Amino acid sequence: MAEDEGTQEIETGEEDGARSFTRMLERVDEGDCERECARMMQKLVRVVQNEARMKDGPVAGGFTLSLGVVVDEKGVTGITYDVKIKEPKKKRSPTIFWANQDANLQNTPVMKQEDLFPREVRGKAVEAPGEKKPVEA
Repeated sequence: MAEDEGTQEIETGEEDGARSFTRMLERVDEGDCERECARMMQKLVRVVQNEARMKDGPVAGGFTLSLGVVVDEKGVTGITYDVKIKEPKKKRSPTIFWANQDANLQNTPVMKQEDLFPREVRGKAVEAPGEKKPVEA
């Protein structure tokens, strides 16, 4: 055994090399971890696809798998996990408001009282399509 600043490393002789991570992941929580990863990835892809269609352009999301590793003095190792997805921001249209004299927002245009009543509008007469002007003699 080698000692380094109060910690002990277990010497095993030859290294076996890394074993399959995916096989280990399939066994975490009796397969629940892998199933949750698959379900959350499918959910993320569905949300990103829908949002990309709505925005008519590229959209990004995120997927995070966190693994916790706890080892006791006898080498018994516990693995915990957490799966999170980061959904893209939803496309939202702005809601239009108008600021009134008191600096409050209202959802109808700020109008003067005289703007609310019909009034005569003067202008040049326009001929409707297919309509002929009478000819003066």
